[in-house]
Amino acid sequence: MAKLDPLPEILDALARSMEKQFQGGLCSILLCDHGKLHHGAAPNLPKAYSEALDGMLIGPEAGSCGKAAFCRDIVIVADIATDPLWQNFRHLALEYQLRACWSAPAIGSDQEILGTFAVYFKTCRTPQNQDLEILSLSAHIASIAIERDRTTQALADLNQQLEVRVEERTAALRESEAKLEAMLNFAPAVIYVKDLQGRHIFVNRAFLKLFNCTLADIIGKVNHDFYLPEVADVFEKHDRIVIESCHFHQFEEDVKIHDKNYTFLSHKFILFDQNQQPYALCGISNDITQRQAFYNALQRSQEQLKATLQAIPDLVFRLNSQGEYLAIYPSEYVGNLVDTKLAIGHSIMELLPPPIAAKYSQVTQTALATKTLQTYEQDVVIDGVLRHEEVRVAPCGDNEVVFVIRDITEQEAALRERQKAADTIKKSEDRFGRIANNMPGVLYQYVLHPDGSHNFMYMSERCQEIFGLDADTITRDANQLFQLFEAEDFISLKASILLSATTLKTWSWEGKLVTPSGENKWIQGISQPEQQVNGDIVWDGVVVDISERKLMEIELQKTVAELDRATRLKDEFLANMSHELRTPLNGILGMSEALKEGILGALNSNQHHAIAMIEKSGKHLLELISDILDISKIEAGKLELYLTEVRVQELCTSSLTLVNHLAFTKQINIEINIPQALEKTLIKVDNRRLRQVLINLLSNALKFTHKSGKINLNVGIKTSPNAAISTPQSIYFSVIDNGIGIAPDDLNKLFLPFTQIDSSLNRQYSGTGLGLALVKQIIELHGGCVEVSSQLGKGSCFTVYLPYQETSNYVTNLLNKSNWQLPSYFTVNNPKSPLIMLALNNQPLLITLSSYLEAKGYSLLISQNGQEAIALIESQSPQLVLIDIQIPVLDGLAAITYIRQNLKLTNLPIIALTALDTTGEPEKCREAGANEYLTKPIQLKQLSNLIQNLLNP
Repeated sequence: MAKLDPLPEILDALARSMEKQFQGGLCSILLCDHGKLHHGAAPNLPKAYSEALDGMLIGPEAGSCGKAAFCRDIVIVADIATDPLWQNFRHLALEYQLRACWSAPAIGSDQEILGTFAVYFKTCRTPQNQDLEILSLSAHIASIAIERDRTTQALADLNQQLEVRVEERTAALRESEAKLEAMLNFAPAVIYVKDLQGRHIFVNRAFLKLFNCTLADIIGKVNHDFYLPEVADVFEKHDRIVIESCHFHQFEEDVKIHDKNYTFLSHKFILFDQNQQPYALCGISNDITQRQAFYNALQRSQEQLKATLQAIPDLVFRLNSQGEYLAIYPSEYVGNLVDTKLAIGHSIMELLPPPIAAKYSQVTQTALATKTLQTYEQDVVIDGVLRHEEVRVAPCGDNEVVFVIRDITEQEAALRERQKAADTIKKSEDRFGRIANNMPGVLYQYVLHPDGSHNFMYMSERCQEIFGLDADTITRDANQLFQLFEAEDFISLKASILLSATTLKTWSWEGKLVTPSGENKWIQGISQPEQQVNGDIVWDGVVVDISERKLMEIELQKTVAELDRATRLKDEFLANMSHELRTPLNGILGMSEALKEGILGALNSNQHHAIAMIEKSGKHLLELISDILDISKIEAGKLELYLTEVRVQELCTSSLTLVNHLAFTKQINIEINIPQALEKTLIKVDNRRLRQVLINLLSNALKFTHKSGKINLNVGIKTSPNAAISTPQSIYFSVIDNGIGIAPDDLNKLFLPFTQIDSSLNRQYSGTGLGLALVKQIIELHGGCVEVSSQLGKGSCFTVYLPYQETSNYVTNLLNKSNWQLPSYFTVNNPKSPLIMLALNNQPLLITLSSYLEAKGYSLLISQNGQEAIALIESQSPQLVLIDIQIPVLDGLAAITYIRQNLKLTNLPIIALTALDTTGEPEKCREAGANEYLTKPIQLKQLSNLIQNLLNP
């Protein structure tokens, strides 16, 4: 081309030169003219084949060359026999054993299709990246040659006219050279020419643009003038290889230009003069930076795929359609039936047991034919062990499949175990369902979430019978059930759930609802709460219909009321009679005392003895009447307790003083044992009544203890013996003797009024049988209990337990451990709503009342002692006060008195709360200044009505 040889020779030389680059390739160059392709050069293709293609039309189905010219892009046909592009020329190509054809368009500088450059192969073949680069370069060179030939042809025409117009011929030549230079300048590749000493003698515009320089900056310069030394050395090394070999070479060259890294695919070759002497080196460098990045990414992807295949617990291998191993990726988790190193290229029929090989062959053909994934399971014996495997076969192209085999022996065993467990669970669930549906109530699971939302997780089918709602409705929306309750019952229910959630104690509640059909029903529920890790509180419980029981209770309450009335009438009669008996008895005792002292005259010894007997009998009768009167008052609800703070030691010593004379007479030693920490401890009791209890117990001990015996009065603190006592710990008083003791069968008679133990021993001792009955009832009025233990012939121990107020912070501590927080001082739901003061130190009651009153729309002010209550009333001015008379620091009665007298709040409504309902209690509260009086347990509806009446008189 440099020597301006004829185009056929240039194309022929180009084709032969490129055939050396494509091993086994036969090159063909076709020239484009008016939409047809004509023979240009094909030195080693059959002549008849080239002649047959001459004049072929360009089009989308005109073989590789016709398609390449049509779409202006490289067209690769790896198998002429199957590719639809060759449907019109297939027989012709196959006739000359041509199986593959790669074709690239030769595009001129003006983007005109000049022709095509094609390479044929006699075997099916797919190009590599380097092959595509050479193919593109060949087409590019061909386009240069064709365009140069056309230019030369134009020069020849001009030469014919040069005889007439020399100047025109010269202009045409210059124009042709300008076109060549323009063609090189507009080529996207970087093109440069260096002399054999490495000096640049030509660079195209792409080169100048890349370096952002001018020709003057480059012409005459060598690589070291504008490349880094290490890069320049590499380039010079490549140049020397080309110069010394005088052959075409291709290199990948990395270079950094203006702080940016590039990768070029450089094609370097020698330029020869007309004497075939090398005079320069030409390089054409294409920027493949992005393509290299894609290649690197592809390589990384292949490495990742390989790592993945090594990591997964599967055996993976590829087979072709003939069942020959193409690749094997073994796994340590799956046994292999073949030697992975020797199996490649061998057929499964040679290496595998016939049944397995036949199955592999069958699924291979099915996968290829249907282009779908095939799966099945198989049992194989590997190294003497039976394995159960899952086989997956996927088509890969038209001639390959990929097998993925996983050992699922353990999974299969686990699946069987899971199925067995599922069957067991199903049986258990069925059994539970039968039990739940046959129970006379509804089983449920209710969840309260930390955000306040709630729902039923489970509801047994009996809910339809009791609530009139099906289980799906309730589990979908819990409010469907709660809407059945009347307002008062719903508020009470909500408060009970709130209290159970706070204390995590058993929830128990009963109330009334109206079913969707209008039927009124009483229900009772009980369940145990459990707090989950996520903060949910779950209740598993049962609800039963107690409507029939409630009707029976109403009837029973009527009966009990009538019995209570009869009992009260009896007790009132007995109390009145006891009172009436005192009047004549006082006369008898007074007259006896006057006669004994000789006021009415002197008495002889017999008369004096008789008067003494009358006096002794009268005093005994007075004690009997007093005991009867006390019993009557207690049973009639008229006995009042006057609670004051009493020191434990003073209580014991004062009681002992009244029985010391009897102990001295019988030579019995009474010992008091009080821990030092309790000696000065104050307890809030009725001093006179508790001394009466201790005196009765000590007197009984003295009565039934032999001469020179021993009695102990022990005091201490221990856990409350039963739930009737309001505090977790109790103070106890034990009277222990070593007297006659009590038979086990007689213990249950001890505390019955007017009852004595019927034995020969007891008839030796006098008594009314009322003392222990009084002890029991007085202690129970204090909120305590009595216990007795005895061994016949060895002695007895009577112990009374009383609430110990210093441990009253137990519930508070328990509540503080939960997430439920009480209001610190006051909560305002509505700035315009009435502000109510709650002065209570009982936390469960405080939670219940605060929840109820907030639900009623009131704002609350909360205090837990009397002193704090007074300060808050003075600063916050509530519209109503609800105060417990037993709050600490300053008791309720004292606080009420202070509010009325010192704060002058005479019109402030005050409701007093107390645990006692004895005669005189309302009067004491009203004397202190309370408007109304309620006893515990409080009826919420009664409280609500009372508040409304006081706020809206």
